[in-house]
Amino acid sequence: MGYTLDEEQLRALQPDLVLTQELCAVCAVSYAEVQAARVLDVGTRVVSLEPTTLEDVFGSIELVGKLTGRTAQATELVGSLRARVAAVRARITEQTPRPRVWVCEWPGAFLYPSDPETLC
Repeated sequence: MGYTLDEEQLRALQPDLVLTQELCAVCAVSYAEVQAARVLDVGTRVVSLEPTTLEDVFGSIELVGKLTGRTAQATELVGSLRARVAAVRARITEQTPRPRVWVCEWPGAFLYPSDPETLC
């Protein structure tokens, strides 16, 4: 499973800014494919967002705010999100039970081996 870039649609849109990512080859059109698109005007800015931590996500929100002229809104949103995280952290104590959780974000994640012990 993968995505392809619709160059005709991209040409029609004439974007000033294209946001993409390089974290996952099966989750979206790749940064390399966007860069290789010959239909992009020289003035089109291509930015790859690659957050791997919550702080990186906040930084990406701030970057997109800056790139789109919405710095104040991005700063407000990040402040709100940080306050929510702080509120959750304040409710957690050392005695709070913490379940073990495995998360797999991948389209083929439902293809499990017959032996559950062989999972990651």
